[in-house]
Amino acid sequence: MRLVISFSVDAARDADILRWLQGLGDRERSALFRGALRAQLQEGPTLATVLGAILDLERKVGTMRAPAVARDGDEPAEAAAALDELGA
Repeated sequence: MRLVISFSVDAARDADILRWLQGLGDRERSALFRGALRAQLQEGPTLATVLGAILDLERKVGTMRAPAVARDGDEPAEAAAALDELGA
């Protein structure tokens, strides 16, 4: 049995979405909606949720710099000796 379910868009705010959807055929549009809805029903993260999480983290962190990494010779002599002992 075929059911028709509609949704609304705002002509100004969603103009890009509306233009894109109007360029698709009815069957192509329906297949696209079914695929997007099924992706939301899947267990586990989707590529879209991972990308969203990365972008959220980027917004929260901003321009934070990575901590400096020690170069050879930067560690104190006592630490260097202790590390040498661990390798022995």
